[in-house]
Amino acid sequence: MGSMLALDTPLPSSEWPRIRHTRLRLRMLEGRWKDDLRGAIVERVGELRARAWGIPATIASPLRDLAEAVSVLYREVPTVAGDGELAGRVEAAGLWRLRARSQRLAEALNACAVRVDVDGGRLTYRIVTPDLLMGRSRPGRPGVPEMLREARLRVIDGRAEWCIDELDIVGADPSAPSPHYRVIHGRSGEDITERVLGARYEGESYPYRYADGRPFLPYQLDHASGAPLDLWEADARTESVDGTLLAGVLAALIDHAALQAAWPQRYAVGVVPLGVEERTDSRGGTAATVVADPTAIMLFGADGEAQPLIGQWQTAADVGALQDLYERRLSMLAQTWGLSPSDLVRTGGDPRSGVALALSRQGIRDVQQQRAPVYRGGDERLLALSAALLNRATGSTYAEGGYAVTYQLLPLSAQEQAQLVAETLELLDRDLLSREEARARILGEDIATAAQRLPAPTTTRGT
Repeated sequence: MGSMLALDTPLPSSEWPRIRHTRLRLRMLEGRWKDDLRGAIVERVGELRARAWGIPATIASPLRDLAEAVSVLYREVPTVAGDGELAGRVEAAGLWRLRARSQRLAEALNACAVRVDVDGGRLTYRIVTPDLLMGRSRPGRPGVPEMLREARLRVIDGRAEWCIDELDIVGADPSAPSPHYRVIHGRSGEDITERVLGARYEGESYPYRYADGRPFLPYQLDHASGAPLDLWEADARTESVDGTLLAGVLAALIDHAALQAAWPQRYAVGVVPLGVEERTDSRGGTAATVVADPTAIMLFGADGEAQPLIGQWQTAADVGALQDLYERRLSMLAQTWGLSPSDLVRTGGDPRSGVALALSRQGIRDVQQQRAPVYRGGDERLLALSAALLNRATGSTYAEGGYAVTYQLLPLSAQEQAQLVAETLELLDRDLLSREEARARILGEDIATAAQRLPAPTTTRGT
């Protein structure tokens, strides 16, 4: 994964701003953004106050939580209409498990690719994050690539070296397409295709083709927007990145306040406490202490002739108010992702808060229905790519198109089902629903199917 690597991939410097931003998002997903949070705290409150706050904790990451909340399409294995044998091979190769992760990455990074290969007659799928990719889109189709360069580590002469896999189905001259697959050494720029792949793959020898000869890229590039305006849309949902950093700053302030300023502070003027003891800690430091307990009586002696004064300041920070602000900000972020506050649930005791950024069962079903059109085309194309690659590699005859993917919605709980039946029967009794509509509503059928399966109504004839 690109997130585990330094910014030393052999992609051009023009891509570095996009790559840096993408890797910030990856660090937020993987819990490795503590240094980024430290920088955000210094930027907002200054170096001195940042040191006083101490080491921040990256317990929560709203970007990660939101991406996980909407990545619910693959909780169950989708149903595939088409070649059943291919569907079985795809499932056995782990595509749907991998798609659960690639959806989460696509939602957080705005784009994510899956590369398909055949190794020893078996399908393999590999996630490629956009920090390792650059490309060129097709004219008039900004989200569909016709050329991709993937930075990847390969073993060259016994050493791990950065290389670029360059796949282009058009070539330099669109009027005379000439597809190619090249491997380029990252440091030297040398074409090492034959050393790595054993042959050159250009023009007619380009290996990735459908049965009718059309070349394709063995990648499926998903976009969270569903209708991308460019190949990566790296800056989309930037407010979620800013919101995650701000949430981290607020959380650090809350932790600092809870540890340093969440209790009333006592003060004394013109008196000295009695019964002071000197104590030494494990590091050799000494401190003057007085035993304090709800049942103890604190004794003070006058210090000079001035009038003694003993008092107490109120709590310096209202931790509860800060926590409420923090959670309201998270709820605002959830709404920018199209999540309804009514669908957010919390595992803690305060039902008003969206801090958990988890969805109710109905919220999950709503998100599944919303996201299904975004990913269905990509899943169906992955099936077609898998069939074409298997056919070229093994001589099989799987259909290279015509697949239909249906996602399994989260089923109703027993309580939800009972409530639905009761509401439907009440509407039926009031003649607000037909028998067909009532059956369809309860069983999840369409109206035509419900009408066919209903028994004919019984009638009583007069004598």
